[in-house]
Amino acid sequence: MWKKIFFEGLSLRVSLVVFLFFPLIAILGGAGYYSLHYLELETERRMQEDLELIARTIRGPLEYSLEQEREGSVQQALDSLFRFKRVYGAYVYACIPTLSL
Repeated sequence: MWKKIFFEGLSLRVSLVVFLFFPLIAILGGAGYYSLHYLELETERRMQEDLELIARTIRGPLEYSLEQEREGSVQQALDSLFRFKRVYGAYVYACIPTLSL
């Protein structure tokens, strides 16, 4: 029965669609998905490296400002951080020792 359908019953148009276009579309779709997925991973990796570099750069001035309790210097360092167009948020945790009596 299958032999009759595949060799005698399919027209040229249907054969082209089934055996050429569907596999071609499937291969192109898979390749497109893989390419976009790889591009997304690579972009995320590069953004993470950029943020690590920025964090290492600003760490020294922030540490010094926090040690000296200079709020203006901390704000100035954070303002310079946000001048980069890729940084959307930053947290600064200040550990100020308190005396408990």
